[in-house]
Amino acid sequence: MGRSYILIGLLFLIAGCGNREDLVGPEVSNRFENWPTSAILEFSLAQDSYYPQTVNTGSREKLLAGRWEGYKARTLLKFDLSDIPDTAAIQEATLELYCFGSYGSSQVSLSLHEVTETWEEDKVTWKDDIAFHQELDTKEIIGAGTVSWSGGIMEAVRGRLTNGSISLLIRSTQEDIDTSLKEFYSKEKTLGIDGAETSPSMTVKYELEGETEAASVKLNPIEDVFIITKSESETPTGQEDVLVVGAFNGYSHRMALQFSIFPGEEDELPNEATIDKAELRLHGYNILGEEGSSLSVSIYAITEKWTEGEADLASYNPTAKAAGELTSDTSSLNITSLVDAWNREGGNLGLLIKPTDEVEGSSFKGVYSSEHPTPELRPVVVVTYTLPPTKPGYDK
Repeated sequence: MGRSYILIGLLFLIAGCGNREDLVGPEVSNRFENWPTSAILEFSLAQDSYYPQTVNTGSREKLLAGRWEGYKARTLLKFDLSDIPDTAAIQEATLELYCFGSYGSSQVSLSLHEVTETWEEDKVTWKDDIAFHQELDTKEIIGAGTVSWSGGIMEAVRGRLTNGSISLLIRSTQEDIDTSLKEFYSKEKTLGIDGAETSPSMTVKYELEGETEAASVKLNPIEDVFIITKSESETPTGQEDVLVVGAFNGYSHRMALQFSIFPGEEDELPNEATIDKAELRLHGYNILGEEGSSLSVSIYAITEKWTEGEADLASYNPTAKAAGELTSDTSSLNITSLVDAWNREGGNLGLLIKPTDEVEGSSFKGVYSSEHPTPELRPVVVVTYTLPPTKPGYDK
C-alpha cells in the first residue's frame, strides 16, 4: 500500500508539470517572453545628387589667378586712394604681387583690368559675375618672384581719385585653355619665408601744383580675394552613377542624399522604435588629392524639399550636424543624432554632405550613387533600433 501511494503522488506531480506557468509562476513566464526587441534595417536612397558651389576665400593668405584642370581663378584687389590729393598729377603707378607657386605649367600670361562695380572681400564669389574693363596691362609669368604691372594703371588711378578707391582684377589671357594657376601672397601674408615683405602693393608717384619734387606713396590693398569656378560643362543632372564631394581652393562639391526611413515613406521604421545607431555607408574612390588620404566631411539635415538635378540645393540646418571621414574605399559615417531627431520630431528631407574645409581643401572623392549598376555599392543607411515590450513583464 505504501508503494501505491508514492506512485500515485508521482503521477500527480508529473501531470502538474505540464504547464510551465504552474511550475514557475506567470510573472517569471512573462519576464522571459517580453524582453525589448532589437533589430537592424537597411534603407535605400529615394534621391541623390551633388552640387558645385563657389565659396568666399577672403580669409586666405594667398590669391589665385589663371586656369588649370578646368579651374578658373581671378584675383580682386581694392586700394584706398584717399591719401593722394584730388588735384595730384599722377606720373606713374605700379602694382606688385609676389608669386610663390603654381598649379600646372610654370608659364602663364595674366592680364590686369579695372573693375567697374563694388564687391566685398568677405562675401564675393564667382557667382557675383564681377564686371571689368579692357585690360590695362599684361604680364608673362614664368616662375616665382615679384610680378609688376604698370601700363595703363596710371590713367585708371587718375580717373578714380575723386572716388577715393580703385578696384583691379587679374585673370588669365586664355581662360578657356588650361595653362597654369598662379599663387600669390595676399595682404593676410605680410612676410615671406626670408622675412621679406610679400603682400600686394601699389606704388603711385604724383606731382602737386607748386611743388618742385614729385611725391610717392606705397599703398597696400584694403581688400583682396580670389574667386574661382570650374568649366561650365559641370552641370549634374541627378542621374550620374557617381557623386562628387570635396573642395579645391574655394570651389566645392556638396552632396545631397535622401533615404526612405519612416512611416509613410517607401520603407518604414516602426513608429515605436528607439534609435540605437544609424550609419551611412558609402563606397567610392579618390579623384583629387593624395592617394589613400581621407576627406573630412560635415553632415547636416536639409530643411527644404529638393529634387535631384536642381541647379542649387535648398537650405540646411547648421546646428543639426554630424561629422566623419570619407576614404577612397568604403566609409561608414555615424549619423545617429540626425536620424534620432527625425524619429522624434519628423522632417526627414535628407542629408547634406560637404567638405569640412571648403576654403583651403584640395581633395575630391567620388561616391557611387543610387544609379550605379552594382547595387552593393550604392549608398545605404543602416539603422539599429529597439522596440519596447508588448506587455509589462516582470520587474523585481
